Amino acid sequence: MSEHHPSSEFCQQIEQRLKVVQSKVEQERETMNVVMVNLEEQETKFNQIAGQLLNEILRPTVQTLTGYFDNVQLDDNTVGPSVQCEFRHSIRFPAVATVRFQITHDEKIEAISIHYEAEILPVFIRFERSDTLTQCMNEFDGDAVRQWVEQKVLGFIDSYLQIETHEQYQRDNIALDPVCGMRVAKPKGLTCEHDGQTYFFCSQHCLERFVEQPEDFGVSA
Repeated sequence: MSEHHPSSEFCQQIEQRLKVVQSKVEQERETMNVVMVNLEEQETKFNQIAGQLLNEILRPTVQTLTGYFDNVQLDDNTVGPSVQCEFRHSIRFPAVATVRFQITHDEKIEAISIHYEAEILPVFIRFERSDTLTQCMNEFDGDAVRQWVEQKVLGFIDSYLQIETHEQYQRDNIALDPVCGMRVAKPKGLTCEHDGQTYFFCSQHCLERFVEQPEDFGVSA
């Protein structure tokens, strides 16, 4: 049998298929290049917005708490665009708590999200543990973010302040009013020093009665 030589048409069809595949590869590379350039631009934009959010809204808002609670400490060791503060255990607030805000973006870096997380230990009260606000980066509204962040912090404070008078939290800080016999949370009660001892009262009325006649309540004058 004589040697067979492929026709030119056959060779052309092979070359055509190879060119089609190569063209697709080049198109995909170009498309990916455009995508990566766009992602880089979006990431730069995200970093700018996140930095602005962190420095102008999140950190100042959370840091404000240190001026009202002496057991609050700002955590400077957080990773990424985030801020966190910790509420240490104290006599007034016998619990530990954490408030955290973190900024993230979606896969295409088109939307920016602010995540709120809160924790109180031990848990004897109901409180909002987490929430998220998401905005399109091209329509970013800083005022709306500020209002949302402030509302989250205020909501946490409403919950945290319950600790001061909550019986389960204050079970080790309970005293008896010597006048009426009511149980009084020490951080909440009125106080009077008498003969080297501190007495706690549920009301101004009981305090005044005690001051006038301490001997009437089993205490030497």
